[in-house]
Amino acid sequence: MPNWHDEGPQIPAMSRQTPTPSPVSPEQALAELLKWSDSGPQRVAELTGPPGSGRTETLLRLSEARSKAVLLDATGLTCEDVIDRVMTAAGFTALPEKRADWGFELEDSPLGGGLVIIVNAHRAGRTRRSTEPERMVHRFTSELAVGGGLKVVIERDLPDVRLGHDHLVVALQSSSSEEAAGHLPDGTDVEAMRALALAELRRAPVPVWTVLAQALGSHGGRSPDVATVLGASGELLEVANDGWVRFRDERHAERLRLTTNAEIVRAVNAELVAWLRDLPAAATTGRYLA
Repeated sequence: MPNWHDEGPQIPAMSRQTPTPSPVSPEQALAELLKWSDSGPQRVAELTGPPGSGRTETLLRLSEARSKAVLLDATGLTCEDVIDRVMTAAGFTALPEKRADWGFELEDSPLGGGLVIIVNAHRAGRTRRSTEPERMVHRFTSELAVGGGLKVVIERDLPDVRLGHDHLVVALQSSSSEEAAGHLPDGTDVEAMRALALAELRRAPVPVWTVLAQALGSHGGRSPDVATVLGASGELLEVANDGWVRFRDERHAERLRLTTNAEIVRAVNAELVAWLRDLPAAATTGRYLA
């Protein structure tokens, strides 16, 4: 893919600090976003709120109400990946060599002036600690909107630490399902799941999970039996044909990472990296290491 970091459309300077909006219900948020998509002056809208408040669901309903909108799930994607998908949705089969050109082509395409909806921006990027979520919300949405002549609405996490911006911000209030978001069912081997959550990729081969479990056990006193957990956790985990494992609901991994001591996270990952370095690139873990 061409390198698009060096040039592009000029983004208007942030002119004011946006006050924190009063939280609203999903129904009110949907109504506000529908109105904005028709006549709102801002190019970019952000839907935020605590986990479990219905952010993704609200934007999916917006997509249903605006059938011509382009809906993208940002999980695992970079900003360049999103551009690729938007260009494909606009009918282009090849990408321009210069970043400035994709803006002109989008603006003149049938998608010009249309709506792009981006969900799960907090999960953007190849790794769980990627800087893509911040880049996608803080810079990329404006570049996409201004450069492509589009309206863009994006799901983002709290909090907002920017000094100011000119985006519409709609915040969802806490809901009754918030408390349950990311909680594991009773009887789950939490430490085994915690070990998998400490993998930097959202999908990991079983040998990587095993080493993470052993490293975590050396700091917590018990090394979980990964094979046993894998066989008993079909509702929580998904195993691909290549033997890589992932959480069916990434909120479980997010909560487990947040509730793990930072020193333990660093120590466990240091042990994993040391183990990976001793393995040949052709091993099962080669793609993970890359």
